Amino acid sequence: MYYSISIDYHLASPADLGRVDLTEAELEAFAAELRDAFGIVELFFLKTCNRREFYLVSDGEPVDPNGWVPFFEGRFAGEGRVLGFRLREGQSCVRHLFEVASSLASLALGEPEIAHQIKQQVAAARSAGLVGKYLGALVDAAVRAGKRVRAETQIGRQVVSPLSLIYRQVRGALAAFGGKRIVFVGAGPYMRRLVPHFGRDHRFEKIFVNRSPSDMAAHFGGMAIGLDGFLANPPEFDALISATGSNTVLFGRDWLERTGRGKRRILFDAATPPDIDPSAADIPGVSLLLPAGLEEALRRNWRERQCEIPKAERIIEEELARFEARKQSLQISQWVSEIQDYFARVPLDLAGKYLAEASHPGSDVVSRQEMEKLLSRIGKRLAVIPILSMRGIARSHGTEGVRAAIEAIGDGSALFKDASLTRLG
Repeated sequence: MYYSISIDYHLASPADLGRVDLTEAELEAFAAELRDAFGIVELFFLKTCNRREFYLVSDGEPVDPNGWVPFFEGRFAGEGRVLGFRLREGQSCVRHLFEVASSLASLALGEPEIAHQIKQQVAAARSAGLVGKYLGALVDAAVRAGKRVRAETQIGRQVVSPLSLIYRQVRGALAAFGGKRIVFVGAGPYMRRLVPHFGRDHRFEKIFVNRSPSDMAAHFGGMAIGLDGFLANPPEFDALISATGSNTVLFGRDWLERTGRGKRRILFDAATPPDIDPSAADIPGVSLLLPAGLEEALRRNWRERQCEIPKAERIIEEELARFEARKQSLQISQWVSEIQDYFARVPLDLAGKYLAEASHPGSDVVSRQEMEKLLSRIGKRLAVIPILSMRGIARSHGTEGVRAAIEAIGDGSALFKDASLTRLG
């Protein structure tokens, strides 16, 4: 069974979203905690600026997920707070991830960033051993659905992405007073996708700040400074864009006032939790921009392409059906493997015994008649498995169940391919 525990920009502020965060080591420890408490065997944590979602698979034993939301609230909300986690189970959980991967649940309808984030984060989860065959199949199917939606509809055409809007906002604000020196704080995937928007505009001078050395300056062109050095002795700048994974504010009001000295500055805080003290908006000369300020433009762009949503939903329905078949295959995969091993082992065992009995002393040659007897004996032994299966299906599901089994066999092999099913009526 698939489950998800999620919270997004509809239910929480950026600061509250920032509370739901885990380092790689913390995530592995949390996965062990969930395994002990609830029998969770697979875990995928999806983290973006606008959402935090945990996708879970239980060990197959009956579970009662009613206590999960309070458990997650207690883990992340802290004393006396409620964040507003939402639980989804089964098909509701699966459909939700398909919609997220297709960007139908994004602020910017059709934006491609979510697909990159899912791929990158599930790869890390696989490497850590948190994602197995069940969640792996689910994420792969959701990514495939998203790819089809963007390729087969106009939903991703001329989309206004949050990254392009950040560029437009900062560029417009700088143009008002002739500013050109921009500081980019952070070296994660988000910043690496944002900087190229500015890189195409040669009017800007770029300074890259990160806690540890990075290749940002060499890759995009500009000057590199360590975070500690920047905080201690910052060069003059006109704009600062920050998107780090810090759990604490990096740029406090006192620091901004002391280093700015009343100079006009543009600040954009894309981090969750915030990297910049929210009270910086009250500093004279400072304009603090936040992702929430992009929502109106994104909604307007969303309305322009909402007519494509029914097409996207039809694709999702097709991919959901495809995934359902895949899920059924996964659920019986252990038994399929055991049957395959049995069918491979029995002929070898029988052949060894029969050849020992049929071969003449000192000869490795077996006559055609003897070989036919051997193959017939093997065939009858192996036929026991499908015969027992058919009888079990008939007892549990009647002739309609047998009819479905025969049709499924006929679809994949010569057996029953041309069989008449009228006798089952």
